[in-house]
Amino acid sequence: MILAVAADAARLARSSFLTVMALICCASVLVAACSGGDEEQLDEAPAPQEQSRPPPSARPAETAEQATAEPSPAERTRTDRVALLVSEAAALEHNGYWEQALAVRDSAIADGEALSADALISLRLDRVRLLLRLERPADAQQELVDIGGSLSADATRRHALLRARAALMLAQTDAAVAAMSEYVNSDSPAWAVMALEIARTLQEAGRGGEAIEWAERALG
Repeated sequence: MILAVAADAARLARSSFLTVMALICCASVLVAACSGGDEEQLDEAPAPQEQSRPPPSARPAETAEQATAEPSPAERTRTDRVALLVSEAAALEHNGYWEQALAVRDSAIADGEALSADALISLRLDRVRLLLRLERPADAQQELVDIGGSLSADATRRHALLRARAALMLAQTDAAVAAMSEYVNSDSPAWAVMALEIARTLQEAGRGGEAIEWAERALG
């Protein structure tokens, strides 16, 4: 009798696992067909560069108030220095020198007062991405906490994805699912891809019932 019950339980577990995997596979095919180029490659998003000003002939006549709002030579020098540091950090990262790239990005952030708030936040999110590449998820989580506040829609989605990656590296399943759920609800065109990631994460954590729900949501 006991052996029969155990056998039934094992068959039920296998059936649940196969159901989840079938849903994930079907949803993956449909999402890949529908999403096209909409999936966001946030890990490789470059830091925004300050736009160069148009030539004088293309600008309307400046009022006295506009002229006084022009950045000072010192501010322009600092902005140019930040742009050079960001370019140097990107080159170092591309060539695999992640520690050096992190140090250069730290220097760019230290000079970031000349940048807009959104540009500075983007630099800090790039720093978090490097920390995760260097397998320092705890440091990345702390940086993300410090970044919190009023973020643009794009920065909010990047923030959620980076929080999810850090949580997964620290085996914090609930925190990872919460961050990915925030991304799914952010009106991103790649929401279905992230719903599948949630399903996979829950399945790996042995939470098949919840995984099925997320896989079905991706199919929907």
